[in-house]
Amino acid sequence: MDTVTMYKTDDGALFDKEEDAQVHERMTELRQWYDTLPDSLGNSPMEDRINWDDLVEWIALYPRQVRELLHLLETNRHTVMIGLKGA
Repeated sequence: MDTVTMYKTDDGALFDKEEDAQVHERMTELRQWYDTLPDSLGNSPMEDRINWDDLVEWIALYPRQVRELLHLLETNRHTVMIGLKGA
């Protein structure tokens, strides 16, 4: 008989690898954070909040564009935000 090691996350999910369990835990934490965000940004109500699963899938499908967008926001936040308000 062989000993088998499994990793169980706080929500009861089982994983063969510790790294996979840690990724699952962190994604769960981020989803919980996202769920606690207000439904409005300043004076603009978010009428169509993006579903978490759709958001993650979109990011996974377009990682290069997401990295570029984040870079622009980090390096030129003021200019980017002015452009959004004018749209």
